[in-house]
Amino acid sequence: MKQRKTDFKKTEIWQRLTALLLTLFIVTTTVGGQTVQAAQLSNDGSPWVDYDLQQNLSGNVTPNPRDDFYLYVNHEWLANAKIAEGNTSTDSFQEVEDETVKNAKAILEDKTLKSHDAKLIQKLNREYLNWEARNKAGIKPLKATVKAIKNISSMKELSDFICNNEDLTYGVPKFVNFSNDVSYNDSSSYVTSVYGDSLLLGDAAEYTKRTEMGDRYYKACRKEAVEMLKRLGYSSKEAGKMYERVIKFEGQLAKASFSIEDAMSPDYIQKTNNVMKKDKTEKLMKNFPLKRYMKASGYGKSKNYCVTEPKYIKQVDKLYTKKNLKVIKEYMLVHYLSNMICLLDRKAFDLRIQSANMISGSSGKLDDKEYAYLEVSALLSVPLQKVYLKKYNAEEKKEKITQLCKEVIANYRQMLSNATWLSEQTRQKAIEKLDAMKINVIYPDQWEDYSKLNLDGKSYVECYKAIINYEKKANQACTNKKVEKSQWFISTLEANASYNMQDNSINILLGILGGDFYRDDMSKEELYAGIGSVIGHEISHAFDTNGCQYDAEGNLADWWTKEDYKAFQKRADKLVAYYDKIVAFDGKQVSGTNVQSEAIADITGMQCILGIAAKEKNFDYDKFFKQYAKVWKQITTPEDEEYNLQQNVHPLNYLRTNVTVQQFDEFYDTYHVQKGDNMYLAPEDRLTVW
Repeated sequence: MKQRKTDFKKTEIWQRLTALLLTLFIVTTTVGGQTVQAAQLSNDGSPWVDYDLQQNLSGNVTPNPRDDFYLYVNHEWLANAKIAEGNTSTDSFQEVEDETVKNAKAILEDKTLKSHDAKLIQKLNREYLNWEARNKAGIKPLKATVKAIKNISSMKELSDFICNNEDLTYGVPKFVNFSNDVSYNDSSSYVTSVYGDSLLLGDAAEYTKRTEMGDRYYKACRKEAVEMLKRLGYSSKEAGKMYERVIKFEGQLAKASFSIEDAMSPDYIQKTNNVMKKDKTEKLMKNFPLKRYMKASGYGKSKNYCVTEPKYIKQVDKLYTKKNLKVIKEYMLVHYLSNMICLLDRKAFDLRIQSANMISGSSGKLDDKEYAYLEVSALLSVPLQKVYLKKYNAEEKKEKITQLCKEVIANYRQMLSNATWLSEQTRQKAIEKLDAMKINVIYPDQWEDYSKLNLDGKSYVECYKAIINYEKKANQACTNKKVEKSQWFISTLEANASYNMQDNSINILLGILGGDFYRDDMSKEELYAGIGSVIGHEISHAFDTNGCQYDAEGNLADWWTKEDYKAFQKRADKLVAYYDKIVAFDGKQVSGTNVQSEAIADITGMQCILGIAAKEKNFDYDKFFKQYAKVWKQITTPEDEEYNLQQNVHPLNYLRTNVTVQQFDEFYDTYHVQKGDNMYLAPEDRLTVW
């Protein structure tokens, strides 16, 4: 039950790996060597160095707000911060999240809690940590499925296996997947999405032109595949050849798949919005048993299907032949082992840790209880949140933050009213969307129901499967139904915030209400720069290059006049061009297209908050801007920074500070920034999109 949303922060790579059970790698790579060059900007200022990379602080550095504001505010922290074992970075989000995690982990061991939700999360936690039982089982949980895959001897038997909806096929890739998601065209209804499998190298582009990133990914996946296949009785040579054949076969699938760069483009929404009636969908494939598989998967009764990648579907059908039977079986086997590896024994789990460290530049691993918490938060998010909120009352925070959201929205309305470049027709549509925006703070009005989920007597693998199957049945039940918009599909315990395009809501989570973002004793300046800027950022997503494609109800719709949209795109293109000229490190350029939506939200959110600040008497802009820079403090591994540069929709943290603040007169006035200073940007070059 996915909904299209944008997040405030860059989710930390290692946390994503664990929270998603490490079943899919996040693509990262090393930065060539350890020398990191300064960012070259085509303006009157001097280049900035990427101080997210701690090694760049070597030598004598004298911080100056007119030279590098990010460094000026965060220098001491950047010099002394440490990245913990098993992580790739540390930042303000990690600091505030640590307290939430500490409380949540205590809940997992609190024997006084007797609710059904508490029993579920504590049961999963215990079974995850039961390494004695997991080690005793070893790879036994895999054997029946592995045997079934090996025994397939014909295309008929392959189709029979794919259409087997029993436990035997769990975790096996089947080329085509289904999920009831919120419709782009009608946000009040579900449509059944049809989408493909993931690729071992993560990005389809890696199969055409392998990068350093792809090489690291390739080596890590190969190590895993070979070691796991050896445990099934294959020799190293046999396992290596099998992996190579699978990569070659995936290369043919990748030719018809969207790349990550495609997915970050604003027109990706239109490209994937291919809605078809049931009869037309069933006829898309002649060789692959699509009609039969749709029924067997529990999604055969849908009236409409959204085929996200029609070219991929056609390519699968082309490859689904007797000639490819052997490699298809190998493809299934290699992916199955990758998907199941973290559910097995310590030997298998440690292999995934080693591979992940190869990719992300992290070292060591987290404490077992940390992994267990991440597992529970990923699989049983709703029960965990409900138990947490019952124990740690957040009503006062909810009231305060809701009121602040209303204050920011009110000023945003004034900002839209003053946008002289808009026609009255488009302006009214924008204000209509703003006025319809929902404010979700800390918890939803209605929770997803887990009262019928029972984990009694189950092992860890059995608990995992039971939870996934429960979620799948709940998703299947949404077929042809209306969307319950009072539910959330995000965890309030995450240190993050988001804007949901398909229900036009901003979502401010409990997990971000601490540290540099929010404290009860914060001054107004600090409050506005912290959680205030977060709120402004999320509201701005309704009007960035992605959000502007949705109307007040969350439907994909064009509410712009042609002239206004052309003017908006021209302003957005100016931002893209500016970011395109930034060289972050080692000659690697920022992609303005990739980061445009988040950069627009950063700058416009700041614009809105400064509008509120202007109404305050004796407002301390120095305190405000310093607090804003603290929000983005971070140190990270070169590998993680490479990932952030190439495959993250957010600008690098030091740029989220420096580029954002240099757009506003208040910053120049506060720190006496003049032409020739590194932070200076000529007024005609500034990037105010709204």
